[in-house]
Amino acid sequence: MRLLTIFYQIILLTIALGLSSTLNAQETRSTTKSIKDIYEYVKYKINRNSYYLNEFKINVGGLLWTNEKLYQNSQQYYYSFVGDDTPVLRMVIVNTKIAQVNYYEEYLYHNDGSLIFCYKKQKDSETENARELKAYYEDNLCINLILNDEIIDAKDATYNDELDEIKDFGVFFAQRFIKDMKEIRDEY
Repeated sequence: MRLLTIFYQIILLTIALGLSSTLNAQETRSTTKSIKDIYEYVKYKINRNSYYLNEFKINVGGLLWTNEKLYQNSQQYYYSFVGDDTPVLRMVIVNTKIAQVNYYEEYLYHNDGSLIFCYKKQKDSETENARELKAYYEDNLCINLILNDEIIDAKDATYNDELDEIKDFGVFFAQRFIKDMKEIRDEY
């Protein structure tokens, strides 16, 4: 009888763990879907010129730097105003060209200023090789990672450095935006 009770407990525990992981997967899918919806909405508003835009550009003329390599960078900050005229950053788009490699990045922000999504594409213009990464965030943690259309475990330590770098750049761009907007508002 005792063996049967232990057997049932093991079965119940297995079912509970299975349900828990299923619920977590469903929550992740739901959150990812919500982020995709926000992304589509923000891109729609950008395409309709419905957001304010601040730009920062380096080497617009495309001259070679002292190391005889091309370096160009542009950052586009898309935002709106809400409530008491508080600026709300929605997306930062970064284009960088280093020699023959093009980098395209999008950082999507929630209304509270937290990073919720990053899209990165790296393309070598000589070989036409491309690498795409999509990282979905919730509460400052990556919850879903897609590399070249392959779903990767977001907890895979292989990608920790890259995910940390994405978060760091996301914070950097948000802080730069806040600082610049404060300086502009202080002038007027």
